[in-house]
Amino acid sequence: MKRNLILTLYFMLLVGIISGVSQGVKLPETLKDNSAILPVKGRMGMQINQVITFGDFKTSKIKKGWTKSTKVTSTNSVLFASKTASVSKASQKFSFTQFGPDNMEAEVACLGELSQADIELIKNIFAIGIDFKNCFSGSIEIVNDSTTWEFIIIDPDSKPDTDVSSGFIRNGNDELIELYAITELEGKKIPKFLQGAVQGYEFRLNGKPIGAVSLYNKGNVIFYDNISDTHKLVIASLSTALLVRTDLNDQ
Repeated sequence: MKRNLILTLYFMLLVGIISGVSQGVKLPETLKDNSAILPVKGRMGMQINQVITFGDFKTSKIKKGWTKSTKVTSTNSVLFASKTASVSKASQKFSFTQFGPDNMEAEVACLGELSQADIELIKNIFAIGIDFKNCFSGSIEIVNDSTTWEFIIIDPDSKPDTDVSSGFIRNGNDELIELYAITELEGKKIPKFLQGAVQGYEFRLNGKPIGAVSLYNKGNVIFYDNISDTHKLVIASLSTALLVRTDLNDQ
């Protein structure tokens, strides 16, 4: 008992030291030189009535454990239409409204910890032929134009192969943004055990980086300069979803 307490205190001290040193996820040069890096607020402390903010973006209170009747399960989304309602049995589910500048708004619904049967259903919906053990998926409905984007991240807790896509976001117009896991940290005094794990994701449109999310420490959201407001809202929505998912897993 005493030994466990000592180990816990040591780990807390180590995390405190690490948090106090300037560190972050490794970004491609194009994002480093031409982007806005927005620190995340709302991840630490009590998770009751949790609200996530970064820059001019803010969420509603995060709703955990929504059901089929929840507003965000729009029939505009293939993933959340009534014919695929079985995925509402997922053990990890949450939803929120993502607000942005100039009255931008999106309704976001997320699913994780699916059963094997639901994973097979998700494979069919996204037309994915590869095998995976877990996935994180959901929908982002842009309120102003009723466009719905659907996303999937494959095996989010496993180290991916080098420069292989970890998932994507797509809309009904076949516009697709790919996600690539970031597993490298840069800065001083980074413990080796932190290198190699998924620390964030890079967003690429037509092969070019347009943003990123850091899940490391308190987190950051990164927007490439001059991307469209819609792409910013989509990246903000999925970034928030990934930040909340990580916090749920850590609880």
